[in-house]
Amino acid sequence: MSEVSEGSSVHSDTEPREGTVVSIPPQESFIENQPQQPYDEDDHSGEIREYNGVFEGPEKTLEVCFRKIPGYETVPAVADDEGSLSDGSSSDDQMKGIRRVGLRTLPRADLDRICQRARCTILSQVSNRYLDAYVLSESSLFVYPYMIVLKTCGTTTLLRCVATLIELGRRIGLEIDWLGYNRKNFNFPGDQMFPHGSFHQEMDYLYSHRGLCERLNGNGYTLGPVTSDHWFVFVADKTCRYSTDNDTDRVLNIMMFDIDQDVAQKFYYDKYQAKIHADETEDEAVKRISMEQTKSAGIDALVPGACIDPRAFEPCGYSMNAVLFHSYSTMHITPEEGSSYASFETNQKLSN
Repeated sequence: MSEVSEGSSVHSDTEPREGTVVSIPPQESFIENQPQQPYDEDDHSGEIREYNGVFEGPEKTLEVCFRKIPGYETVPAVADDEGSLSDGSSSDDQMKGIRRVGLRTLPRADLDRICQRARCTILSQVSNRYLDAYVLSESSLFVYPYMIVLKTCGTTTLLRCVATLIELGRRIGLEIDWLGYNRKNFNFPGDQMFPHGSFHQEMDYLYSHRGLCERLNGNGYTLGPVTSDHWFVFVADKTCRYSTDNDTDRVLNIMMFDIDQDVAQKFYYDKYQAKIHADETEDEAVKRISMEQTKSAGIDALVPGACIDPRAFEPCGYSMNAVLFHSYSTMHITPEEGSSYASFETNQKLSN
């Protein structure tokens, strides 16, 4: 971790703090507003943007907690291939009797549909008895029985999946209990697409869903100075706090900028041997280089005992998910000079 953060300025965020009523910062206030569109008619809102040498590394994060709809018949639990799941330990006996419930019963096609709305795709998956973690083409997706966390970077359209989440939740007898959306102010705001032209546009878009779910009537806040780096937060909290299973009710998020370029070279794909033997497939090479980058930067030492799912990107970039019991950890690195960025997030209980 010390290698990754060398020469970086560090910003950290834990639990949301009290903030001021949202104000649009100068760097976002002059963006020409894109036309407001209904939530159910924006399938084609936003063209694919060509890569221009810089990348919006800081993620948009959407966290949605669900609760059972009273009187709705429970969806039967789905048995999993027990041999494919792990909780970070080596005991096979602990893997017996695994059953998926709630959101974890959603088929892969539904998860693909969620990601398609946000303009990203699932690349790989790691699971244990408590959650499923997916590495995406732009960041990560985590699925618990009654909570989903979706992080996307670049010019993704994260909020466009909200209506789909509401629909899929109702299909399995769940309704929204709590919704939170947050992000740092954009470094390249002009590259963003509807509904992410500004924080006001994002809030208007969320409010437009109230016909589907009255619980989206939340509030927006700005944390930090609007003339410098700051954080936008939207929270719709209608939670009935009766559950004792709140082991993941915390998040530590560390954001780092201006990576030392000697360190950044560790995350360029062509710095590693393309093939180590003639029979190595492209998928095998990706897995090998992904693990080589993980070990070269010491990222594996951040999550001892966890099941790690790393991914190296061409021409550069890196993502990693790790699961350990109830908790996830995730890291994303954008090494390009001029827009270099690294983030680490976890909901694990840490004594230090």
